[in-house]
Amino acid sequence: MAKNELTEGMKIVDGYLVVVKEVEVEPRLSASGKSWIKASTNGRETFVHDGEEIHVNLNAYTMK
Repeated sequence: MAKNELTEGMKIVDGYLVVVKEVEVEPRLSASGKSWIKASTNGRETFVHDGEEIHVNLNAYTMK
């Protein structure tokens, strides 16, 4: 899928949480130094679904 076909964000579709988040080209070391961060919300991200706020924290990483 071409990058321009995706829009970064979060939504619920047919009962599934769909997350589109760009993966970092150069992973960065976590604060603890134990893992490499590939993608992160860097805290809470919020979106609205059916009038309700949904909060998501996302961390995709590999162990060092």
